[in-house]
Amino acid sequence: MSANYQFKNLSSGLKELIQEEASLERLKLLMQDFKNKEFNKIDLFFQEKPHLLDSFALKAFKIYYKLSQKQEINARDISIGEIKDFIANKISKELAYIHQELKENIDFSSVKNFFKNIDDDLQLDFSNYQQEKINYKLDLLETKIIFDENNYQEKLATVYQEIAELQAQVENQAKIDKETCFRNKCVDCCVYTPPLVTKLEFEYIKTKVDMRELVEKAQKNQLEHQVQFAEKLNLIDLDKQDKKEMNPNNFAHECPFLSESKSCQIHEHRPFACRFYGLSTLDGLTVQACNFYLEQFDKNNRTVLDSRPATRLLAKANRELCQGKQIAGTLSAWLSSDES
Repeated sequence: MSANYQFKNLSSGLKELIQEEASLERLKLLMQDFKNKEFNKIDLFFQEKPHLLDSFALKAFKIYYKLSQKQEINARDISIGEIKDFIANKISKELAYIHQELKENIDFSSVKNFFKNIDDDLQLDFSNYQQEKINYKLDLLETKIIFDENNYQEKLATVYQEIAELQAQVENQAKIDKETCFRNKCVDCCVYTPPLVTKLEFEYIKTKVDMRELVEKAQKNQLEHQVQFAEKLNLIDLDKQDKKEMNPNNFAHECPFLSESKSCQIHEHRPFACRFYGLSTLDGLTVQACNFYLEQFDKNNRTVLDSRPATRLLAKANRELCQGKQIAGTLSAWLSSDES
């Protein structure tokens, strides 16, 4: 399964980090344009920079703006896929906040079929709303195990076990449902955001899984990518190339390891990128998670796994394995390469 759209434009919540200051700044500027009645600037922003509609607040602003211009609101203004309850509820609250700030004479009756809570949200007090989004701290847990120069695969299994134990601690302390993805029937990560996988991790997976049935699916992804973009998904050297080059066209495609029943066939042996998502931080400041996870965290104190020590460890070991290079790529690239 692949798609003809870019995953960075999707509104599934994958990019919705609550404290994203850049999105808040864009919202602030757009709201000022609205107050100044500079509607041409707003129209130009929507036309030229749709990829920057990367938060619930900005999607809500676009809906608010269209309502103010008496334009019809459709489902794709809310989500390119299924409109899940948490998406509608988040955008509804953002709509109410924007309305209290802009105080335009808006008729919300046409969107009540999308936003069931809009009447209640319009009555909320938003005096500290934006500050509450970014005013929190992270309690960081770190991995301790280190690699030596040999036995990479054995050590990787040990590190995976430590990560699992720390994540169980995160789930317990932060009261996060460990079945979050399955309970919400969400496989967005497995379809829209192919993870970066190092050679070390791929070699480890090869020792655990029969690859023969999966190669065909990866080759199909490669063929579709070549038809659309006239080039293959390639393995890259992270020491010389940005990680975006592993999927430069933002090609949305289903992970070869996702089964027909939409479950992960290598969950026990999945790579770092898949393990860390939802319960970790990449920078010590933000939670690397979608809103299915974020909405479960306490808004002021968040216990998360600091992924940086383990990631640095992986990079060092992968470079040694690749004889001074830092080879990585998508699973489709690995499975359709000579490495499989």
